[in-house]
This record gives sequence, structure tokens and C-alpha cells, in this order.
Amino acid sequence: MPVKSYADKNGKRKYYAAFYYSDFTGQRRKKKKEGFTTSAAAKQFEHDFIELHSGNSEIQFSALVENYLADCTQRLKGSTVYGKRRIIETHITPFFSAYQVSEITPLHVRKWQNEILKKDFKPGYQRMIHAQLAAVLNFAVKYYGLKQNPAALAGSIGTLKRIRPIQFYTLDQFKTFLPCVREKFRLAFRILFYTGVRVGELLALTLADLDAAAGTLRINKTFSHITHTVQPPKTAKSNRIITLPPFLIRELLQYIDTLYAPDPDSRLFYWITRRPLSDELARAAKKAGLPVIRIHDFRHSHASLLINLNFPPLVISERLGHESIKTTLEIYSHLYPDKAANVAARLEKLK
Repeated sequence: MPVKSYADKNGKRKYYAAFYYSDFTGQRRKKKKEGFTTSAAAKQFEHDFIELHSGNSEIQFSALVENYLADCTQRLKGSTVYGKRRIIETHITPFFSAYQVSEITPLHVRKWQNEILKKDFKPGYQRMIHAQLAAVLNFAVKYYGLKQNPAALAGSIGTLKRIRPIQFYTLDQFKTFLPCVREKFRLAFRILFYTGVRVGELLALTLADLDAAAGTLRINKTFSHITHTVQPPKTAKSNRIITLPPFLIRELLQYIDTLYAPDPDSRLFYWITRRPLSDELARAAKKAGLPVIRIHDFRHSHASLLINLNFPPLVISERLGHESIKTTLEIYSHLYPDKAANVAARLEKLK
């Protein structure tokens, strides 16, 4: 439809764009926008809007990315969308922004892959970057009429194989570490070590999550270090009840007694975020003469502790909130070699 002019309430000439377009579902819609100072600006708005919202593969790659991320925002956690956006805008959009989606070929993807391979990225991160490109183009296949995904045709890069061995503290190392931790952080680290909860799950805990009589802790949410908000847990299996040793229940109750009129639904560790916890970990580890591990490695430390206490993988999987026992075995199988030898020795005694 042609751009038309009108007089605003002050008598100044303005322009508006009014036009029909088909969205990605094929439904015909009408759009009108006023307030443009020139007819060229109104025409440019119409062009950009149709390109962004019409479901065809002639769309610019950068516009496709915005639509993809907008769709993700409605379906995924904020921290997940943040991670996607950071990877896409840093490693993908700069290469493909000049192309319409329909122009991208497997050769383009191959050239982009070679640029990624030149950089000093770990294989797992290379694969993650490629997966984000594939996800964007899968979105184009499903909703924008792209016939096939050039990222899939080009093949992947990197690997899913764990390259860096997991790190953890043994019980003796943890007992060396803890006295070097400042008092205000000690309970947080004891919970991490003796429960295996994720740091976001720790920071989201509320008074209502503790059942002191039953000796349990309910895990049903996580605290995002990106948005600083409480969000649903990482996966469905992350919703779980964890049993606590009596000493940890006593320490939690003692800590709660120090809080002024605690709200059952407020965060117990409202004053902690991930960064100061990481800083305290590094400081205390150096003071104790121990290797500096990550906060997430306390989760591995708990798993290692349970393995050494001869708990079966299924129990460990449920306690950690893994999606399946397969995940547990893939991560911690190397911690079981002596267990296999014990099986052989015990079978030998049966003959």
C-alpha cells in the first residue's frame, strides 16, 4: 500500500505506513504505523517489517536471528536465551549478517567453520557454537520455507567428548579447605559438598524448602546469576527431595535462628551471589594449599564421596537430579574402576 501523509495535532506534516503482510504461519495481517517525518522513513519501515515478519527464506540472517531469539524468549529460561544470544552475536552473526538466509550454502558454513577452527576454542565449545547456528537455521527450515539446513549438510565441528577430567575435593581435602573459609561462607560450602546441589539451587533455597522433622531439603528452583532472579529448575528431574545428615540440619537451623523474622519464601542466602562465592573458594583453596576448583566441582566432589561410600549409580543420579542414570555413568564412570575389580574378586569367592 502507498505511504500517505497527514497533519498531526500541531499541524505538522507526518507520514504513515499501512500495509498487509503474511506472517510465518501464512496468515494475512494488516500493519499501520504513524509518526514518520519523511515518506522514505515510512517506506523503509514497511520494507524492514515485512522482511522481519513474512515467513520466507529471503529474510536477512540478522533478522532471522532476532525472530529466533524472540521465540526462544517465550519458551526458555532467561539465562539460556542470554547464552544463546552471546554465542550467536559473537561468533555467528558477524560472518552471516550480509546474507539472506536463502543464500547460505554448505560451502558458506564450511568457510565459517574454518574461521572458528582457527581460534583457540576447546572442541566442546566449537561444537556448541555450531549447534547454535544449526538451531537458527532449523528455525528457518520450519517457519521460513528454507528447504534444507546448510549447517547440517556441512557437518559438525568439535566434539561432545569430555576433554578436561573432572576435578573434585576428597573428604580429607574438604576438611582441609573448610577451616580456611570465612565463617559467613562455611555453611554454603558444606551444603554444596554434602548434598551435591547446583550453586543456583543452593542460592534459591528458602525456609519453606527445609523439612527439619523429615530431614529433607526440597529442590524445585534455581537462582540465575545472569538475571538475579529465581527461575524454574534446570530440568524436570531437578525437582527432587534430598535427605540431609543430622549435623547439616542442625547447622541450617542455627543459621536460620540468626535471621531476623525470615520469610518462608525468601532466599535463605539472600546476601550471596555466585561471584563472591567463587572468589571465596579461590581465596580459601590457596590458603589451604589446595588446587583451585570451580564451584560446580563441589557437585563432582559429592558424587565422588558417594561412590567411595559404595552408593549405586541410580541413587547418585536421583540425588544429583540427572535426567537419567546414563548421564551419571558418562560423567563418573572413570571413578568406578576399582569397583569393577571388587566385583571380579567377589565373584571369585563364589566358585
